[in-house]
Amino acid sequence: MVRDKKEVIKHSAAIYIENNITLLQHRAWNVLLAYAYDELLTKDQHDIKVKDLIRVLEFDSKNEDYLKEALEALVTCKLKWNILGKDIEE
Repeated sequence: MVRDKKEVIKHSAAIYIENNITLLQHRAWNVLLAYAYDELLTKDQHDIKVKDLIRVLEFDSKNEDYLKEALEALVTCKLKWNILGKDIEE
């Protein structure tokens, strides 16, 4: 995966985030998914350096506590996979 790529393409049936999340959280989710994508089937845990996350998010605030709170809130977001049944063949 190209780490500096600016977009994540997810199938519309793949993920639905039920909670209301901020734009920062949505962007962070996409970055975290992109960084983990190539190893999703082979690893249970993934990591990214904070400086890399800040760079990719273009998070220019010095308020790192806000970023930390936004990321911690993602842990409680309820996700549904293939909620629309778009991939089900009858």
